[in-house]
Amino acid sequence: KGFELRSFFRHAFRDFLPQSTLRKSKHGFGLPFGVWLLTYEPLQDLCYGALEALRARGIYRAGYIDGVIAEHRGGDPGYYGELIWVLAVLELWLQAQRQ
Repeated sequence: KGFELRSFFRHAFRDFLPQSTLRKSKHGFGLPFGVWLLTYEPLQDLCYGALEALRARGIYRAGYIDGVIAEHRGGDPGYYGELIWVLAVLELWLQAQRQ
């Protein structure tokens, strides 16, 4: 099914999850975080600041972080917005561990 993420996960977890779970239809919805990130400046400041700090740690290649931001702004704000959120929360968690 191409690059369909749901299909990928079904295939990857087929030996670990019951068939009833694998056959279950998609339901629910996510928050439009990626769209909010494009339009709400305080959220941009928080997330992009966290990504800058994460870049400085050297855990991820700087080009990777730049690419995620570029794809969010010009590609798929839903998917890349969630990825930015995950990376930003990681950095904020790392900062909290140092205190």
